[in-house]
Amino acid sequence: MTPEAVFSELQTLGSAYFIVFLRIGSAAFLLPIIGESFVPLRVKLVGALALTALTAPMALPEIAAVQGNRALLAIFFSEVGIGLFLGLFVRFFVFALNMVGSIAAQSLSLSQILGNLVEAQPAISQIVFFAALGLLTVLDFHVSLVAYLVSSYEIFAVANPVTSEGVFATMVPHLRMLAQLALSLTAPFVAVSVIYNLALGFISRAMPQFMVTFVGAPAIVACGLLLLMLALPGLVFLWAQSLLRAMGGF
Repeated sequence: MTPEAVFSELQTLGSAYFIVFLRIGSAAFLLPIIGESFVPLRVKLVGALALTALTAPMALPEIAAVQGNRALLAIFFSEVGIGLFLGLFVRFFVFALNMVGSIAAQSLSLSQILGNLVEAQPAISQIVFFAALGLLTVLDFHVSLVAYLVSSYEIFAVANPVTSEGVFATMVPHLRMLAQLALSLTAPFVAVSVIYNLALGFISRAMPQFMVTFVGAPAIVACGLLLLMLALPGLVFLWAQSLLRAMGGF
């Protein structure tokens, strides 16, 4: 094999890996764990390159079929758009998790007991968020992520941009399911809040002179922390299970 042929093969292979990196790299900045704001940019880049190395061998046949037929600029914009869509599809699960923490914190008067650790979120959101990320790593999230990215090439062919019809058809049922999931996960906290406020109202009517707030505020905080300790494992497991199921059925 001549040096010119070797160089041509390497150039073709390099451009194919670059096309894969366009999709994987744009998705990586929105994915859980690797795409979080506290993760350094260099770590995100290394993670995107690692995902590219794992995904590219299974996507190379399809890329080779379109490399010579499409302009690189058209491939660039379409692949970046597809990657952003893939990352946003998964990132909405994190938004739902933050909503769960915010509703639970407001229900149990625990919204500011620890301040803001990473972003402007209540303390319960931070606890639930990091517990969920830790569980994802235990459940081999990276394996499901590679399978999710590889399957995207069966749904979104290379150089075919994501259309608005496809986005709405995919995201509207997805968002409806996430809203139902978030509300179902916050149900125990909302129920405790309703019971607490009803009990507080009955006590206030029965004993108007009694300062129920001084007794009720510590009680709801203690009940909220106890409920969080009991419900957190099941809550994050149901969330992670729904995320992995959505990625597997994408």
